[in-house]
Amino acid sequence: MMPQEQAIGEPQAVSTGRFSMISADLKRALRLQGCAVCRLKEETVHRYVRFLLAENVNDGDARAYIVHGLGFCPEHTWLLYHTETTRFGDALGNSILYEDLAERVRDDLVAFRRGLPTSASRPNVWWRRAWGRFRLVVGSLIRHPGALDPLRPVGECRMCAHAAHEEETVVRALVSLCDAPDFRALYTASDGLCLAHLRQALRLAATHDPDTARFLADEATGRLETLVANLGAYIRKQAWQYRDEPLTSGEADAPRKAAEFFGGREMTTPSAPCAPDGGNADPG
Repeated sequence: MMPQEQAIGEPQAVSTGRFSMISADLKRALRLQGCAVCRLKEETVHRYVRFLLAENVNDGDARAYIVHGLGFCPEHTWLLYHTETTRFGDALGNSILYEDLAERVRDDLVAFRRGLPTSASRPNVWWRRAWGRFRLVVGSLIRHPGALDPLRPVGECRMCAHAAHEEETVVRALVSLCDAPDFRALYTASDGLCLAHLRQALRLAATHDPDTARFLADEATGRLETLVANLGAYIRKQAWQYRDEPLTSGEADAPRKAAEFFGGREMTTPSAPCAPDGGNADPG
């Protein structure tokens, strides 16, 4: 079960050992390109995919969760497929999962079809239409409670749930670590957070640590001032009369930085083959 949003600041939510691991991961991610929270969230999803394909495809309980949810969201459906075909060279795990899923959807469609009224070929008078709707509602609820809402998943995408939990945990750690001057220096030297994770961090910090909230807001304001200036220069230098003026590195990179800030770090699909034990390094 996913934690409630109001629990994000509770210190007991993460053990000391787990907090130390997250802190180390966060410091590593801040030294790399893009939003550190996005990166760690993505790494969590990739680990889930690798573990699912290597260990859990044949686990009936694990598969049941996926089947009840009718698979994954579109983004993670394709991540699972491309990860397996690229790293393992086949789609056996996908095939095992989707055999169960296809059977579930087929059975749901059969139940839905049985719940439909059978009087469509009779004269289309108002009372026959009303009677047909009544039969659909009552008869379907008796025979198959889900027939009136066909193909409705139970629960959310499992990968989205894991990613959201990791996201909240990492943001909680980041706000806590911002008390330390050395961590603030590391954060200032990084690419900062995307808009979604900045909003999440500010909401948490405003309640639990206003000084950290001011630091994050001031730091983001400075980044945005630089971004606006670089975007303006980029736009100006596209004009014919300024075509000979070279773009600085900051100006040339400004559109990508703007996309990363507003859209978050783009998820990558692993391309390297798996190690013999099914493991591989976290995505870069």
